[in-house]
Amino acid sequence: MRLALLTIVMIAALGLPAQAGTDFDCFVTPQGETRCACEGDDSCRAMDNSKACVTDPECDDGELGVMICSCKATPASRSDH
Repeated sequence: MRLALLTIVMIAALGLPAQAGTDFDCFVTPQGETRCACEGDDSCRAMDNSKACVTDPECDDGELGVMICSCKATPASRSDH
């Protein structure tokens, strides 16, 4: 599960703009599923508050030094934040 979450977040990170703050990204996986991902408490709180997720965010335990979360999203959620 952690490997899948990490893979999804790494794919999302490739499309994230290089900026700090409370950003999260929604994207389509290679399997055609729309997902959102975030890194850090502020960004994940912003993602959760945005209502872009249709599932509860799945988060790691922060063992990489920062919390990383992702969730399943509606196709309409696919955009830059």
